[in-house]
Amino acid sequence: MSQKRQVETGSQHNITGIFIFFLIGLFAVLAVTLTVIGVRAYNRVSAASVNNSNGQIALSYILNKVHSNDTLSSTEEGAESFVSIKNLDGLDVLCLGESSEWGTYMTYIYYDDGALRECYTSEEEDFASIRDSGSEICKLDSITMTEEKPGLFLITAVQPDGRSQSLYIALRGGEVAK
Repeated sequence: MSQKRQVETGSQHNITGIFIFFLIGLFAVLAVTLTVIGVRAYNRVSAASVNNSNGQIALSYILNKVHSNDTLSSTEEGAESFVSIKNLDGLDVLCLGESSEWGTYMTYIYYDDGALRECYTSEEEDFASIRDSGSEICKLDSITMTEEKPGLFLITAVQPDGRSQSLYIALRGGEVAK
């Protein structure tokens, strides 16, 4: 009888061990699955956030540059500023100019090679020669800049995911370039 009890106890330990091993394996598989799902969700949210923020960055950047240039004439004695949108070298370029006793300098903001770019230079420099030296601000699918009427600009940024955001900018204190 003691031999029979030993066989039953040994068999019971084997089944309990297999069940525990199965539970640990199931827990490991579920943990890995949950981790993979979480990583994929994080990557989707992160990519959407970057795409959305690029449009916001571009529009905010342009707005701040225009307004800081626009108020230049009222804050610095002897300085004049002007804002215009011109077609230079086949690109629509937002031109922010400032003239002072040291000369006239231009800030060109334009879309080229998949990104919003900026270049600050003397007015004497030809845009075509400095076009490639512009600093990249952010990646975009495209951006359009138009002057709706004197002193009112419409900027539309299209993000890599195809969504677009628009912004109207009204000049406050400076002059519109002629």
